[in-house]
This record gives sequence, C-alpha cells and structure tokens, in this order.
Amino acid sequence: MELGRIIKKSRKESNMTQQEVAEKLNISRQTLSNWEIGKNYPDVFMLLKLADFYSLSLDTLLRGDESLMKKIESDSKQLHFFKELPFYLIIDILLIVFSFVLLFLIKGSTKTLSLVLPWQIILSVASFSMLFIFLSRNSHNLKQKSVIISFLVLLFATLICLVLLMLFMLALSNTVVIN
Repeated sequence: MELGRIIKKSRKESNMTQQEVAEKLNISRQTLSNWEIGKNYPDVFMLLKLADFYSLSLDTLLRGDESLMKKIESDSKQLHFFKELPFYLIIDILLIVFSFVLLFLIKGSTKTLSLVLPWQIILSVASFSMLFIFLSRNSHNLKQKSVIISFLVLLFATLICLVLLMLFMLALSNTVVIN
C-alpha cells in the first residue's frame, strides 16, 4: 500500500479531519492533503512524527512505496553532500591562499620563481582534482541549486590556481615581470 493511502486510512480510523491532524503535527492542511493523494512526500523527520502519531512502525509506512524510497535515498545523498561540502571548500581556499603566498614569495626573482613553479603546478593539479572528485561524487545532484553553486565556487578556485600557474610560467619565460 502506498504511503498516502496509509496516512489517509490511519487518519480516518482515528476519526480525525485533515485540519485536526495538521494542527497536531504543526503542518498545513494542504501539506497533509498532498501527502494523502501522493502529490509529494514528507521528509524523514515528519515520517517519524507520522509513525508516532498514528502508532505505526516505519516499516508499515514505507514498505511498498517505491517513489518514497527513492525520495529517502535522495534526501540521504543530499545530507551526505552537505557533510562533505565544507571539506571541499576549506581545501580549495587553502590552495588559493597558498598560491597567493607563492606569488608574493617570488618578488621578481627568477631563482625563487623556478622553486615556486613546481609547487604551483601541484596546487593547480590538486585544485583540479578536487573539482573532479566533487563532480564524480555529486553528479546525481547536479540539478540542485546548492550543488551548482558549490561547483561554481570550486571551479572559480580552480581557475584562480590555473591563472596563477600561467602567470608563473609567463614570468619564468620573461614574458611577464612579477614585482
């Protein structure tokens, strides 16, 4: 049986209106109605509240509703994304800061530049790798606004590292002077 039918059946067995249930669960009547007709689904937290409210097991609520199971899987992937996001951002920010530190270490010295260039190559490869890892781990969420914004931030950081690498290479070839 689908979740919506179970919620509706449980509500009717409790002799309650949608409005009464909605007030007890602190949701709108329209939200409950949408769940009952299968238009959308409650989040995991609300599933727990529904199970407690109707004295049902989660197994009873979830079993047999394939689209709800997909929603729960998607929600868990999204939570996983938000756990990883600070890691990606902190690493990329550190890479950019280190790139600028290398830029200020040069101060026009070709000898220093030749020592710094390999490090900037490593930083650029690391930044590109972070971008690639981020994409491979979050390709299923690329339609979500937060993932797109995070991708753009990481892409921007990668581009900064690559531009600095190009600047260092031009400076090494005496095309550009860094002061």
